Amino acid sequence: MKRFSWLLIALIAVAVSCKKDKEANVSPFAGNWSGQYAGNDQGTWSVTVSDDGEISGTGQSTRLGTTFGMEGNVSKDGSFTATIGTVATGSEFTGTLTGEGTASGTWTNTITNPPMSGTWLGERQ
Repeated sequence: MKRFSWLLIALIAVAVSCKKDKEANVSPFAGNWSGQYAGNDQGTWSVTVSDDGEISGTGQSTRLGTTFGMEGNVSKDGSFTATIGTVATGSEFTGTLTGEGTASGTWTNTITNPPMSGTWLGERQ
């Protein structure tokens, strides 16, 4: 019986330790973010940052009247990169997310002639 008790205690300790490790690996920026962008084009954007820092979402151009998908990642320090299409054939949003829940950066669109660019701002929802 003592042997079983020690085994049970060991299993519980391992389970608790694994849960803490998983929580430590969750991106501090996980959740929903949205905002506006301006410059040669303007519109809105909305993304979800997953627990592992992957970005997925959409944007809406008011100038071009189109909706576009966004994918990318955010690092542990808040560096944000999301692309529409590919960097070579689309647009790129780069910038920073903060622990205070604000977001800002620049964007470029290389498929237009001349290329378009501007800034973006947002916040955690």
